[in-house]
Amino acid sequence: CRTDSVSTAAAGPVSSIFGEPVKALVVVSHPSRDSFNHALADAVCETWVSFGCDANFDDLYQEGFQPLMTAEEGRGTESV
Repeated sequence: CRTDSVSTAAAGPVSSIFGEPVKALVVVSHPSRDSFNHALADAVCETWVSFGCDANFDDLYQEGFQPLMTAEEGRGTESV
């Protein structure tokens, strides 16, 4: 489940109170794709998909996410 917007209805779609498929976002941030963290995130994402949810998987580490705020961002300057 390491792709974005994976959706299937193996067990029938799970619907929200508005009749839309339930959406789930699984987020992980670890440098090793073979880590326990990734294994857990994959299992969670695959479980959501097996229930028919619209599941998205994001790996912040692979996307290059910088968790530290710069001094400029702290003063309200937009980041690039």
